[in-house]
Amino acid sequence: MSEPTEEQAREHKARVRAELYARYNNRALARGEHLHGESFLRNVGLYEVLDAEWTQAWLTFVYDAMYGREVLDERTRVLVVIGECIAAGHHDHLTHHMNTAISLGVGPDELLEVCLQSAVPLGLSGLHRALAAYRAIMTDLGLASFTEPPFPREGAGTLT
Repeated sequence: MSEPTEEQAREHKARVRAELYARYNNRALARGEHLHGESFLRNVGLYEVLDAEWTQAWLTFVYDAMYGREVLDERTRVLVVIGECIAAGHHDHLTHHMNTAISLGVGPDELLEVCLQSAVPLGLSGLHRALAAYRAIMTDLGLASFTEPPFPREGAGTLT
């Protein structure tokens, strides 16, 4: 079977996107897509296959009700979420939310500050994981490059 053409792939993506918007909370989908791009829609599709009812509840609560509150602006909210991910040990989500923060105009110095502040309640182990995510996203986005110290990376408590 041949690979779809670029046009067929675009049409398929547009059709799946329209189907998601037909089935789910439009404000929640639009907010999630605005914040996280197409990867958000991919996650919705993955969740939907498992449990459509849960997916609707999750979208409505998180992306309509909670993210829709206007007490905090988007920049502040994503910085709070990054701090929560660090504190809760959800380091696999850090680069995703840091990327969202950068797209909302959060500066690298602000992201670094959130990471550094985590050392107060979490200690160095929490800080090291947060800084590893920070270094990765800054490098991936071409916003910074980091030189490696000439010392070995052995032992517990070293920054990777």
